Amino acid sequence: MLCGINQKTGRCMKVENKKDSSFFCEINKTVKQKRCRRKTKRKEKPKRDSSIKIKYRCPPGKIYNPKTKRCVNKTGDIGKKILITSQTTKIGGPISLHYYKINVNDIEKKILLFGDIHTHYKHHKQSDTIEITTLLKKIIRKSSHCIDFYSENAPYNIDLKARGKALQKYSDPLTAIRREFGGCPKHNLPGYAKCDYDNLRYHNWDLRFETRNQGPWKSNPYDELLFRYKNAFDDLNKKFSKVSIIKFLLGFPISNFKSINTFFDTTFQWAMKRESFKKIVSTKDILDERRKLIQKEYQKCMKSVHFPKDFLTTFISTYKSLKDTDYTLIFTDFYMLCRMFMKFDSSSKKKTPKRCPVQGKSNYQTSQYLIVYAGDMHIQNIIVFLERMFQCKPVYTTRFSKSSNLENKIISLQSIKDSKGRKLKDITAIDDLFTDFY
Repeated sequence: MLCGINQKTGRCMKVENKKDSSFFCEINKTVKQKRCRRKTKRKEKPKRDSSIKIKYRCPPGKIYNPKTKRCVNKTGDIGKKILITSQTTKIGGPISLHYYKINVNDIEKKILLFGDIHTHYKHHKQSDTIEITTLLKKIIRKSSHCIDFYSENAPYNIDLKARGKALQKYSDPLTAIRREFGGCPKHNLPGYAKCDYDNLRYHNWDLRFETRNQGPWKSNPYDELLFRYKNAFDDLNKKFSKVSIIKFLLGFPISNFKSINTFFDTTFQWAMKRESFKKIVSTKDILDERRKLIQKEYQKCMKSVHFPKDFLTTFISTYKSLKDTDYTLIFTDFYMLCRMFMKFDSSSKKKTPKRCPVQGKSNYQTSQYLIVYAGDMHIQNIIVFLERMFQCKPVYTTRFSKSSNLENKIISLQSIKDSKGRKLKDITAIDDLFTDFY
């Protein structure tokens, strides 16, 4: 008895000729009357974590849908969504893309970095362009691994309702990312929007805001002061070293803590006289809360990870080298970097996604497959930190691109090069860039 694929239904069936038989079909010997069926799942064991891969060959004009485990028409809505990155050569939304592989404590971390400018995205109707929200969803859905997604978003975010993945429905790509994945930090808690991905850990790391159930968000007054008033920023840097300022903001002990604290108290008294400043900032207590959170994650990171260089020293050397150090980045990036490398608490009772176990011997106690979507200034400084800490180079990057992508917010395959600025080999479509995640 021979088994082959029915060209209309995509199912296995009995065939008469050997040439019509299919490797993907077999005889079902578990029933009295022999029938044809799909071959059983074949397990492949990667180096670090096991996964199950199922390879089906669909008839012409159809493509395999991993969600329903059936073949669907390529020209249908679902088929188009599955095909989209395998036929596209441009990414719409971000302005930069960088990919690193870094070995930390004998675990290889694969880190995708997308840089954004928080301006409106003009919709591109070309069939060769995939928008960032669609791309990210496909990467997560296709991956057999746990994905850790770090979004420039405020912790404890609430009431973020998706409007549909099309970027033109949002004010900018970052807002689209926030809202499309906004329900995922809750891990399907009662009363919150369902997260569609059981392999996604979504991390909020923007510590600049105080989020509220009702009323507008409030800004961290320290961040707002230094961002809004150049004279306050200049006075602070004239009186104190960047090292002292950075440590003060992050909650590390310094000898001149009282002096810096007095400077801020005096400057706040002046700023609070301005109604435009007073109405948008929270109380000063927010800095103490953020320091405690930062120090908590930092201590976890230091206890669970061995770095080739001192973490704090490398971070400070990265950020103080900026011509005009943006202390907004200090508030956010240090916390995020700690979470990117730390080992998560396996004894915690917090609910985690089904395919991201932290108990037992799971390697997912730390992030292995990371995606970071943030403002491009954050991304550029994270790159400097990674390369200084690990003496590494990107697998591929847009840093050699002559076009800044600022105007059309499109990244083409031609603008993505290897670490020496050479054309990538064996990369013909967007999908080829993310095979490590699949």
